[in-house]
Amino acid sequence: ALALMLPSWRAAQSPYLSPALSVRPAVPTPGSPFDLVIRDTTGVVPTVLDSGLTVGDGVVDIRASIQLGYIDFSGFYELISTVPSLPSGIHTVRYFARTKRPDTELTDYFLIKTWRVIVVAASESVTAVEFFNAPRNHYFLTTDADEIDALDAKIFPGWERTGEQFKVLQSTSLPSSTFPVCRFYGKPEANLDTHFYSGTTSECELLLEHPDQWILERLVAFRVGQVNFADGACPANMIRVFRLWNGSSVVNHRYTTSLLVQQQMQALGWIAEGSGAPPAVWCALP
Repeated sequence: ALALMLPSWRAAQSPYLSPALSVRPAVPTPGSPFDLVIRDTTGVVPTVLDSGLTVGDGVVDIRASIQLGYIDFSGFYELISTVPSLPSGIHTVRYFARTKRPDTELTDYFLIKTWRVIVVAASESVTAVEFFNAPRNHYFLTTDADEIDALDAKIFPGWERTGEQFKVLQSTSLPSSTFPVCRFYGKPEANLDTHFYSGTTSECELLLEHPDQWILERLVAFRVGQVNFADGACPANMIRVFRLWNGSSVVNHRYTTSLLVQQQMQALGWIAEGSGAPPAVWCALP
């Protein structure tokens, strides 16, 4: 109602709609500088008056003073902050801002948004490769080089690469800030004959309680970033991994970072698992 009482060119609109963070390079290397780029779309024409960055105890704080104009169409500002370096790990980035109109004083700083950002050496990543067995209508994902070579060599007939793959972390990478993914094999005599991965402790422990059905192959097959269970979000420079179950007693799961593949599998009747919309189970490297 208040906005209707003002001239349209002075209509007070929301100063923050969707601040987003990107990282350059996408995955920073420990000990090297990198840029954090905040782009915020607003309902006014904005100007960055000043900004600063502090680093301490695994937390990066960015502070900025933003002048907001009075105008009737959306604008945006881009804020680039250079981080001198960070050690390996998943770090917290907090963005604080204070604002003013052309004819007002600056407000106090207030927290706009918090993100997570991973810093890791390229040598600590490993590629998870997907295969498909058409006669069985089963998918299989592995990071094991020997298994990949064997499947490529047709030692186990019927398996072909799908072309889908994504990067995760090696089993020994960043144990204090990433999550282990356990790997189980379902026994054929239990009508399973499938491999299953989970980055959730409770799921791994549940399968351990059923050794008559599931064999633990690796407690830590590889490591991943953990999704936020509230909304399924990943660190700003990681990508969501979707897990789908075929909904059959002859159990099989598929893991993908492709939203298109996720939608196609759901259209075929596969059931999405995880957190968020659409549900995701892990966070992989870009």
